[in-house]
Amino acid sequence: MGMSQLRVNESTMRSGAIFIFLHTIGLILLVGSLAGCKDDSIKHFNLGVELQQEGNLDEAIKEYRTAIRQNPKYADPHINLGAVLYSMKDFDGAIEEYRAAIRLSPNYGDAHYGLGVVLGKKGDLDGAIEEYRAAIRLEPNDKNAHNNLGLVLYDKGDLDGAIVEFRTAARLDPNDPNPRHNLGLALYGKGDLNGAIAQYRAALGLNPNDPGTHNNLGLALYTKGDLDGAIEEYRAALRLDQNYANAHYGLGVVLMDRKNVSEASKELEEFLRLTPKTPSNLQKQKIDEAKRRLNKLNARKK
Repeated sequence: MGMSQLRVNESTMRSGAIFIFLHTIGLILLVGSLAGCKDDSIKHFNLGVELQQEGNLDEAIKEYRTAIRQNPKYADPHINLGAVLYSMKDFDGAIEEYRAAIRLSPNYGDAHYGLGVVLGKKGDLDGAIEEYRAAIRLEPNDKNAHNNLGLVLYDKGDLDGAIVEFRTAARLDPNDPNPRHNLGLALYGKGDLNGAIAQYRAALGLNPNDPGTHNNLGLALYTKGDLDGAIEEYRAALRLDQNYANAHYGLGVVLMDRKNVSEASKELEEFLRLTPKTPSNLQKQKIDEAKRRLNKLNARKK
């Protein structure tokens, strides 16, 4: 029927790391000012961070580039400049900055992580895998790197490898629902319905207001033959997001199996109303299936 997508952490400006930079560099600035230090690269870096956090990206770029000019061996501005360029969809520019940071500091996990995110976005899955694994070698407890490596392995069709990474991410941060949601998708892909259902429910225990996880749990329950449970989850998804097209489709299919012709027709019609004007190939298949089911339901009404 239709599942929500995998959850990727695309934040390439590692906010936790940035705050560490600010606190540490604040001390350096204080000492430097007392010693009459003439290197203003740290000042421009910190100003770039402030501007980036305020959303003033053009000015942030200027400050990061100034910091780099004043201290060409300073890796941190390259990392945050890469994050800004990524957010502006300048993926090639972002890759260039992350690679520059890695040349300056080969053991900088954040640089490898950021490069992995951008390479994955560009479809270079092998390159992304290499960078995420480099980040994990340097920072084995980086849950985001494990989660994102799982996403890329999933896209490559390596469900077993993806499951290992999602489990690791979930273990490293038991309070993050996203690795559990992703683990549910991978287990569903392996045909482990009970495992998928357990992970979706665990994710909902952490974030009960996630329509995507309710939708996916509905599909897993439907596949297992629990129609009542599936209806409950699809309706929960729609209470949270009444325009969730896949949940309308899934609910329509279950209600059709329940011989509820009128309600099933309403849900499938709503799904068709919500579908994009330029659907993907997968969406086209689902649209055709919805139309086929509607024709069958209309025939029953006559």
